[in-house]
Amino acid sequence: MIESPATHRHDIDGLRAVAILAVVLYHAGFPLFRGAFVGVDVFFVISGYFIAASLAASLQKPGFSVGQFYRRRAARIVPPLLVMTLCCVPAAHLLFLPQDYAMLGKTLISAGAFCSNLFFYSQGGYFDAPLEGNPFLHTWFLAIQGQFSLIFPLFFILVRRLRKGRETPVVALLFFASLLASAFMARYAPRAAYFFLASRGWELLAGALLALRIGRGNARDGSVLPAKLSETLALAAIASILMPIPLYTPRTPFPGLAALPPCIGAALLIWLP
Repeated sequence: MIESPATHRHDIDGLRAVAILAVVLYHAGFPLFRGAFVGVDVFFVISGYFIAASLAASLQKPGFSVGQFYRRRAARIVPPLLVMTLCCVPAAHLLFLPQDYAMLGKTLISAGAFCSNLFFYSQGGYFDAPLEGNPFLHTWFLAIQGQFSLIFPLFFILVRRLRKGRETPVVALLFFASLLASAFMARYAPRAAYFFLASRGWELLAGALLALRIGRGNARDGSVLPAKLSETLALAAIASILMPIPLYTPRTPFPGLAALPPCIGAALLIWLP
């Protein structure tokens, strides 16, 4: 059974804030935070968790509609994108060279279609200087999140109808397949590995598996783990998120297996009471 959180998770708000701060510090160019791009991976785990949990809550209500689920997801993603567009486009009109402004227009079109990850893939690597100056570079993350939000509900509902009660093993199998693809692509097709859903899906599926309560029991009510063990695991999870920040560089093969520490840390913090 997928978990649908009954209360607001302030701990996840804090985890999300850490992820945002990490990405901001990376783009600010501080040498100590050269690996802080791992904040994006933390975001993916959080997003997968809430997408799956939201889907669960929707499936338990009478008159469930996939269209309604999509509308709710769009309501979370589209308004912030519109606000940023209204803020950035006028400024870009004044500050950008004509060719850069034209490129911004192409970026906006791809972002609106939730395929900017594919657009940026065609333009260069995430760490390349031309892309780092694009104010909408972050929309590649929204594109992958949008693609996952579109595909995962259909996949999950189909599995539920064909193999009811076997949804968790099937999602776990997909998780491992994506992780293997990510490890392979990070080595042999690094640009594709960074931008494609196939190599990022396992991070979202890690969060989804948490919502499916893989190995969780009743951890959040404090009845499974002793307090000392819970504290120790929490510290280990925080360390696994923070340690890659000064150790990783844009040359680190990524995501692949290098993304496991921040993802495991994020998943563990969501899982713990």
